[in-house]
Amino acid sequence: MTDTARSSSDLYLVSFAYAHGIQPASIEGEGRRKIFHFDDPKFEELTQQYYSRQGTIEPIAFTDAIRNVKTLIYNQ
Repeated sequence: MTDTARSSSDLYLVSFAYAHGIQPASIEGEGRRKIFHFDDPKFEELTQQYYSRQGTIEPIAFTDAIRNVKTLIYNQ
């Protein structure tokens, strides 16, 4: 996948999307740095919400999403 609008290495952005029900289609990278790729076009909208500080999420859901994304990283 080469669409950078649907890719990110930002743990918290990826977790924000994950908490909204969007799972990465693939994960690539070596070592600690991973790049998450998404097929869902909603990821672009969530990215805009996240960086403009307009997005909302339940704090516990966000915390759980961070843990789940870290698990994806470490199990890869």
